[in-house]
Amino acid sequence: MKMTLTATDTIDTVNGKIEARIWEGTTDAGVPVKAWIAVIQPQTDDEALLAAFDDELKQVPAKRELTSFDIRLAI
Repeated sequence: MKMTLTATDTIDTVNGKIEARIWEGTTDAGVPVKAWIAVIQPQTDDEALLAAFDDELKQVPAKRELTSFDIRLAI
């Protein structure tokens, strides 16, 4: 399965402990999805690519929600 995701400005808490940014997108079959992503790790040692990635991610605004997502509710 492949998905295309776009970062939203919403940061939510998963299991009352972990902050995760909500990303929205679709699967390759066109099914709309949301993903709670707490960690992203670029897979490169190239300093220029790492700096570009960091700058781009920092440009996404962050709006923290006062909700909590229980991971047991996910399929």
